[in-house]
Amino acid sequence: MIDLSIGADEPLKANQRQPETMNVRRAVGSVLGGAGLVAAANATISARLGPLDSPLERAPSSYRWRGLDVSYTTAGDPANPDLIALHDMGLGASSREFVGMIDELTTDFHVIAPDYPGFGRSERAPLFYSGSLYEDFLAEFVSNVAEAPVCLAVGMSVGYAAVATPAANVRRIVGICPHTGPPSRPAAVRSLLRNRFIGQPLLRALALRPGGLPSGMDRPYAKCCAMQPGARFAQTAYLIGDLCPSNTFSGPLPVPQTPVSLLWGQFARNPSLATGQELAERTDSKLTVIDRTGLRPHIERPEAVTDFLLQELGRRRV
Repeated sequence: MIDLSIGADEPLKANQRQPETMNVRRAVGSVLGGAGLVAAANATISARLGPLDSPLERAPSSYRWRGLDVSYTTAGDPANPDLIALHDMGLGASSREFVGMIDELTTDFHVIAPDYPGFGRSERAPLFYSGSLYEDFLAEFVSNVAEAPVCLAVGMSVGYAAVATPAANVRRIVGICPHTGPPSRPAAVRSLLRNRFIGQPLLRALALRPGGLPSGMDRPYAKCCAMQPGARFAQTAYLIGDLCPSNTFSGPLPVPQTPVSLLWGQFARNPSLATGQELAERTDSKLTVIDRTGLRPHIERPEAVTDFLLQELGRRRV
């Protein structure tokens, strides 16, 4: 039998320390010192970031939802038909992705573009964000700020919009390259990434490295979004697969009475154009391919997407 007792027969002298005890103390000291350095670095970065500018270069408004302040931007004549613009999810996500379209769209539409809770200029509370939370938000937000709007939704927002449509009285969905986001990850990953001393520096490092942010975005603005205090909570939910929409497009859309149009980039991958063609056939939706674009045609060629919207739904429609 191995004796696990330490110095059971010989009391320690006042100046004597066990090597194991000293090693543990050194390790604890190193961890505490490292945590202090991380906290100081995080505080310095947060102080330097400052508040985010308006994503669409107009004064934003605020909508109160479940105790959260949700930032949104309106543009155009309120007498025009409403168009709700819903950004995709991901690191650095915000309504900034519509900045190349906003001026032209306001000729025919009253545009309303929110930053989802936890993203952009909206409050970044330490919630456990989920796809169903965003579906509930959209149903209430759209029904209160718009009247029978067109919904321009990108990526994961297409699924949210499809679920929220009945309550929000959306008259048409225009979906850009819908997808369901990253696969599900173990709960332990969630705990690590939500941690202030582990997740925050990791996510900030990810936003800073080449390829860390989605391609085509306004990188300085997206980087600033991704590094904001509290941004890690919603971004963690995205990365571990918690934001998957209830409607994953594995079957017919739940609102067949609402016309659906799909826009896809010619060179899009994950999901590919072939996926878009199969989805359009399965859901009996119109598919329009935007030439020379990938997964974000509204960012890569905003004029082409704007022309589509104005011709299909605005005064230019034929």
